[in-house]
Amino acid sequence: MSEINKEELEARFEHVRLRTSKALDERVKATLAGADTGVEEPSKKGRTAMFRLIKTVGGKLSLAAAGVAIAVGLACYLIGSRSVAFADVLEKVRAAHTVKFKITTQTAGLLPTQTASSLPVSLTEDVMMMEPGKSRITMPGDAVMIADESRQEFLVLDPVKRTAMVITPSEKRPSQGPLEFLDQMRKLEAGSQEKLGQREIDGKTATGFHVSKGPIDWTIWVNDQTSLPIRVELKTSMFGAPVVEVMSDFVFDEPMDESLFSLTPPAGYTIEKQQVNASLPQEEDLINGLRFATWATCGLFPAEFNQPSILKTMLAQKEKGIKPDMGGRTREEAAKYMATEFAMKMMRATLFVGMILKPENDWHYAGNGVKAGDASKAVCWWRPGGSNTYRVVFGDFSVRDCSPSDLPTAPAK
Repeated sequence: MSEINKEELEARFEHVRLRTSKALDERVKATLAGADTGVEEPSKKGRTAMFRLIKTVGGKLSLAAAGVAIAVGLACYLIGSRSVAFADVLEKVRAAHTVKFKITTQTAGLLPTQTASSLPVSLTEDVMMMEPGKSRITMPGDAVMIADESRQEFLVLDPVKRTAMVITPSEKRPSQGPLEFLDQMRKLEAGSQEKLGQREIDGKTATGFHVSKGPIDWTIWVNDQTSLPIRVELKTSMFGAPVVEVMSDFVFDEPMDESLFSLTPPAGYTIEKQQVNASLPQEEDLINGLRFATWATCGLFPAEFNQPSILKTMLAQKEKGIKPDMGGRTREEAAKYMATEFAMKMMRATLFVGMILKPENDWHYAGNGVKAGDASKAVCWWRPGGSNTYRVVFGDFSVRDCSPSDLPTAPAK
């Protein structure tokens, strides 16, 4: 129990009008002193907060007020810590207009040199968000990304090179919120949570809640005094590898300078402009991704259709002296091509598989060992929503509709 301001407590008790009798006063005094009650005073080591409250205020307040103090202390003793309702937490998060926090992303197995048991790659960023849909993320090295979801425009600043990249989408898409996790947290529902008990975080008592929704496993620790998140842990996967995101150091509804979210490049910065495809990935994006994957791996489909497997196959081919044809590009041009065109095609293809296709679409990949151009081998297949047939992609990148009975045997998982 926190320390009590004696003067404030006495002032509050002055408003309590209780009529007492001398006999009652004597009985209360005897109870406080432990006289003729057969109750020994607790040892100093074992004194409860309620006992210290009684001993502190009992001599200075009227006995009637002391009786009220006993009742107050007993109520606190019986009720214990403040109970946090998950519905209140969600309501407060939805009502917040600004929020600051740190986000640490830990990954294992996203690179060919990593394994699931290897030390994770950790990346910590500072995030500021302001409604409606504005965000500012400071990354390692002090690079800054500013986003305005309502305008769907982005600005990436490199203070070291003093460059500003202005990014605009080729077509508009429905706004998803500046950071997906907060948008998804606002959509959680009370009643879906499992209570985890209490623990101390950063010197504050916090109540934990666990929620599993879709591909995300949530652990939310809430400040008992404010009913606001103090730590949020997300567990999911990216391209088949585990990803853990930890949000901490939350500050809600602190005033923020709107100039921090300006999309106007600072004076003296070299400006670059880039347009990206922000539409939802389609089947065509998957086909393009498969083409680029086999180009990068010199004609061989990777064991799995995800970026780690593609990179692993590329490195294996490189060790054999086999490299993709860069079409006469210089080393710098080739690096830029891989970081932009190739990366974007692969990202949209893997997002189609990981975001657009759901478990009910029954996705399968069987490209391991298949050579590009082999029309006799099925590489992957899935069932579009509401369809009785499957879409099947073959090694020559052709696509056909097949009934379930005509599908090849799915590879063992």
